[in-house]
Amino acid sequence: MLIELCEVTKVYPMGKQGFYALKGLSLSIEKKEFIAIVGPSGSGKSTLLNIIGCLDKPTLGKYLLEGEDIGQKDDFSLAKIRNTKIGFVFQSFNLLPRATVCENVLLPLFYSRIPRRQRRGLAEEILEKVGLATKSNHRPSELSGGEQQRVAIARALVNNPLIVCADEPTGNLDTTTGREIMEIFAQLNKRGATILLITHERDIASYASKIIYLRDGEIVECS
Repeated sequence: MLIELCEVTKVYPMGKQGFYALKGLSLSIEKKEFIAIVGPSGSGKSTLLNIIGCLDKPTLGKYLLEGEDIGQKDDFSLAKIRNTKIGFVFQSFNLLPRATVCENVLLPLFYSRIPRRQRRGLAEEILEKVGLATKSNHRPSELSGGEQQRVAIARALVNNPLIVCADEPTGNLDTTTGREIMEIFAQLNKRGATILLITHERDIASYASKIIYLRDGEIVECS
């Protein structure tokens, strides 16, 4: 099993009782699955993705990634896991405006031991896959929103991660461009990538092989 969450609870300090973002949530995800996480604002979607992406730890319960207890890892170990096993795609792209497309894609390889020339080759290979081979030396400001999201996807993939975590990746895009981005995710999944996607939109969620519905920090449906 790639991912196992066992009775995971996440509590944020707020008042006397705290805010329970997740409430005893259990979930198992196998390699090569395409999971959409759906629910209203405040349902715990982003908290769940942050825990799976090793950006946060459970307050209670266990998160096992490839059998390893993530809750027992220190910050250095978590950073290493994020850099080598997890790729992130966000709604706001999070690209460096002064860096070229290729330089943005290369960022996750900055601390790797891969030779510089080989790094650039990897970046250009990934850019080819997302249809941006000719835009390698452009700046983000010279690209459309859809193209910027493709750069973000390329950056997430350059380390060949086990998991791609995508938080509302089509939220800032028009409908047609959003579908194009989802087709990229669908193709990545067919090639063996495990994808976890947060969305508010049912038509976007329909690209996934499994949809998990959250409400008030709990799974209320899985289809």
